[in-house]
Amino acid sequence: MMQINGRVWRKVYDIDRLVDEVDYNVNAGIEILTHYMVDYAIRRGEHEQPGGDDNLIKATYAAYNGGPSHLARYRREDTPASLQAIDNEFWKHYTTIKTDQWPDISSCYSVGN
Repeated sequence: MMQINGRVWRKVYDIDRLVDEVDYNVNAGIEILTHYMVDYAIRRGEHEQPGGDDNLIKATYAAYNGGPSHLARYRREDTPASLQAIDNEFWKHYTTIKTDQWPDISSCYSVGN
Protein backbone atom coordinates (compact mmCIF):
# COMPACT_ATOMS: atom_id res chain seq x y z
CA MET A 1 0.00 0.00 0.00
CA MET A 2 2.61 2.54 1.09
CA GLN A 3 5.51 1.19 -1.01
CA ILE A 4 7.94 1.05 1.90
CA ASN A 5 11.51 0.28 0.90
CA GLY A 6 12.34 -2.91 2.77
CA ARG A 7 16.11 -2.42 2.47
CA VAL A 8 15.90 1.01 4.09
CA TRP A 9 13.43 0.15 6.85
CA ARG A 10 14.29 -3.53 7.53
CA LYS A 11 15.63 -2.87 11.04
CA VAL A 12 12.61 -0.77 11.97
CA TYR A 13 9.69 -2.73 10.51
CA ASP A 14 8.94 -6.42 10.00
CA ILE A 15 9.29 -6.88 6.23
CA ASP A 16 6.91 -9.86 6.09
CA ARG A 17 4.22 -7.91 7.93
CA LEU A 18 4.69 -4.94 5.58
CA VAL A 19 3.83 -7.27 2.71
CA ASP A 20 1.09 -9.31 4.37
CA GLU A 21 -0.77 -6.89 6.66
CA VAL A 22 -2.41 -3.80 5.20
CA ASP A 23 -2.94 -2.08 8.56
CA TYR A 24 0.68 -2.67 9.61
CA ASN A 25 1.90 -1.36 6.25
CA VAL A 26 -0.28 1.75 6.33
CA ASN A 27 0.64 2.55 9.93
CA ALA A 28 4.34 2.16 9.11
CA GLY A 29 3.90 4.47 6.13
CA ILE A 30 2.20 7.07 8.32
CA GLU A 31 5.05 6.86 10.83
CA ILE A 32 7.64 7.30 8.07
CA LEU A 33 5.79 10.26 6.52
CA THR A 34 5.46 11.87 9.96
CA HIS A 35 9.18 11.32 10.58
CA TYR A 36 10.12 13.02 7.30
CA MET A 37 7.72 15.91 7.85
CA VAL A 38 8.61 16.63 11.50
CA ASP A 39 12.30 15.70 11.57
CA TYR A 40 13.21 17.04 8.15
CA ALA A 41 10.67 19.29 6.41
CA ILE A 42 9.58 21.31 9.45
CA ARG A 43 12.99 21.28 11.12
CA ARG A 44 14.62 22.59 7.94
CA GLY A 45 11.98 25.27 7.44
CA GLU A 46 10.49 24.11 4.14
CA HIS A 47 7.26 25.89 5.08
CA GLU A 48 9.23 29.15 5.24
CA GLN A 49 10.15 28.92 1.54
CA PRO A 50 8.05 30.66 -1.11
CA GLY A 51 4.88 28.60 -1.33
CA GLY A 52 4.39 28.31 2.41
CA ASP A 53 2.80 25.32 4.10
CA ASP A 54 2.23 23.44 0.82
CA ASN A 55 5.99 22.97 0.78
CA LEU A 56 5.72 20.67 3.80
CA ILE A 57 3.63 18.30 1.70
CA LYS A 58 5.99 18.54 -1.29
CA ALA A 59 9.13 18.12 0.80
CA THR A 60 7.71 15.23 2.82
CA TYR A 61 6.71 13.40 -0.35
CA ALA A 62 10.09 14.02 -1.97
CA ALA A 63 11.89 12.65 1.11
CA TYR A 64 9.54 9.64 1.30
CA ASN A 65 10.15 8.98 -2.39
CA GLY A 66 13.91 9.50 -2.46
CA GLY A 67 15.23 9.82 1.09
CA PRO A 68 16.17 12.88 3.14
CA SER A 69 18.65 14.17 0.57
CA HIS A 70 15.70 14.73 -1.79
CA LEU A 71 13.83 16.96 0.64
CA ALA A 72 14.16 20.19 -1.36
CA ARG A 73 14.24 18.69 -4.86
CA TYR A 74 10.74 20.03 -5.65
CA ARG A 75 12.12 23.60 -5.61
CA ARG A 76 15.63 23.13 -6.99
CA GLU A 77 16.34 24.06 -10.58
CA ASP A 78 18.85 21.23 -11.06
CA THR A 79 16.37 18.44 -10.26
CA PRO A 80 16.39 15.87 -13.09
CA ALA A 81 13.33 15.92 -15.35
CA SER A 82 12.38 12.38 -14.31
CA LEU A 83 12.11 13.42 -10.64
CA GLN A 84 10.30 16.63 -11.57
CA ALA A 85 7.75 14.50 -13.43
CA ILE A 86 7.24 12.29 -10.36
CA ASP A 87 6.80 15.32 -8.11
CA ASN A 88 4.44 17.01 -10.57
CA GLU A 89 2.24 13.91 -10.82
CA PHE A 90 2.15 13.61 -7.04
CA TRP A 91 1.19 17.27 -6.70
CA LYS A 92 -1.52 16.94 -9.34
CA HIS A 93 -3.07 13.99 -7.49
CA TYR A 94 -2.66 15.62 -4.09
CA THR A 95 -4.34 18.88 -5.11
CA THR A 96 -7.19 16.96 -6.76
CA ILE A 97 -7.81 14.95 -3.60
CA LYS A 98 -7.41 18.04 -1.41
CA THR A 99 -10.33 19.68 -3.21
CA ASP A 100 -12.45 16.52 -2.70
CA GLN A 101 -12.41 15.63 -6.36
CA TRP A 102 -11.05 12.13 -6.18
CA PRO A 103 -9.31 11.06 -9.40
CA ASP A 104 -10.28 8.06 -11.45
CA ILE A 105 -8.33 5.24 -9.79
CA SER A 106 -6.87 4.21 -13.16
CA SER A 107 -4.97 7.52 -13.27
CA CYS A 108 -2.84 6.31 -10.35
CA TYR A 109 -1.29 3.50 -12.38
CA SER A 110 1.25 3.75 -15.13
CA VAL A 111 0.58 1.42 -18.02
CA GLY A 112 3.29 -0.08 -20.14
CA ASN A 113 6.26 1.26 -18.16
